[in-house]
Amino acid sequence: MVAAGSAWYASSWLYDLREGNTVADGWNRLIPWTFAQALLRLKPSLGNRLLDVGCAEGQFLYLAKQVGFEVIGVDFNPTGLEIAKRLLGISTVYPYSVEELADRFADAPYDVVTMFEVLEHTADPFQTVCSLKKVMKPGGQLLLSVPGSGRWPALFHPRGRCAAAPPYAVDPGILAEDP
Repeated sequence: MVAAGSAWYASSWLYDLREGNTVADGWNRLIPWTFAQALLRLKPSLGNRLLDVGCAEGQFLYLAKQVGFEVIGVDFNPTGLEIAKRLLGISTVYPYSVEELADRFADAPYDVVTMFEVLEHTADPFQTVCSLKKVMKPGGQLLLSVPGSGRWPALFHPRGRCAAAPPYAVDPGILAEDP
């Protein structure tokens, strides 16, 4: 498997929708299920330095910052990073690839590293996970997700339904509940 470059992601119709959705919705929308699950389990009191790999437009960074994390994000799509800065006020986002992580962030270990729906885009998933370990503090937490096979039809055919997949989004009120 060979991952597409940043030019493809910047020009893809699927990724092109994101800025319009962020502008139109602001944060009066549902939170992706994976983000809600992570935020319910992570506690800034256990260590608040969080690195989101493949942060896209910074939605998870925005939410994690709201609950007390010091956030940093990386993504190789400059369009997404500009949205994170301009629309969400997340200034600590950088245009690095997964392969650059160990070199760029090894001297600033993180308490939490997140990677939502990115691992499947990498050329060498095992090496990617090894790179993530290099930027984590001993005992740090790694949270990652990959899409299940049931989600693919819904991504590429909006009318498609997949009963086996977890819900894509949840009501923002869930973040106030105890796990």
